[in-house]
Amino acid sequence: MGASVIIASHNPKNGDVAIKKIKEAVPGAKVSFETLDLADKKSIEKFAGTIKKLDILVCNAGIMMPTERVMTNYGVESQFGVNYLGHFMLTALLLPLLKKSKGRVVTVSSMANNPVKFDLHDATGENKYRPFRLYALSKLSTLCLALELDKRSRQNNWGITAIPVHPGVVRTKLFSRSLHPFVIFSLLGTKIPIMSMSSRWASKILLFAATSDKAKSGTFYGPMLWMIGGPRKTKPPKQALDTKKRQELWRFSENTTKIYL
Repeated sequence: MGASVIIASHNPKNGDVAIKKIKEAVPGAKVSFETLDLADKKSIEKFAGTIKKLDILVCNAGIMMPTERVMTNYGVESQFGVNYLGHFMLTALLLPLLKKSKGRVVTVSSMANNPVKFDLHDATGENKYRPFRLYALSKLSTLCLALELDKRSRQNNWGITAIPVHPGVVRTKLFSRSLHPFVIFSLLGTKIPIMSMSSRWASKILLFAATSDKAKSGTFYGPMLWMIGGPRKTKPPKQALDTKKRQELWRFSENTTKIYL
């Protein structure tokens, strides 16, 4: 479609492989790679500083349930950091460019965003490490980010379109060795084609949110029955619609990153 695409990842080797595959499939594609580690604040700042023009930002990075707690260098647990707070920082630093272009921000949540206690002490390591609870908190927070960004854009006339999505059950390497029931269900789902999607098919939900004129700001999109097909409008969980919780999360994010919007 003529876009210039930047693939950002902490893994340059995988990035180079992706670039090569895209150029083989689409001769003349304008695609490049930049290093970005969402667990490293300096890496986020360095990457954001290289971007001079931006129309669409897709916040898609994610990790799922490491067996042991790992902290980012900005003081939060790695799932919460990579899946949510790193994206908050990146979006905040790129906000001037997005305002200028009246751009679009797509954030990737999960169907695991609902069964979780909204406790930000989990993210800072003050509570016992519960891998699934932190994964769910990170994905709930990502959804809250999109909904709050949409609200603030409308209130302040930023002109930014903010769209949250979730891809459903996708056949990827995301799933860890965790024995949590959600992981077992999802892992089994990836072995049954009618209960899961290929990454190619699931990416259509993200691309719809990123490019379609039919995608509406502040609307949550996902597959049918939370698992396959799509994109369809999806009802966010009550916690994501709680404006007080979203404001609490926003203040926590600003105070932790020292980036105030």
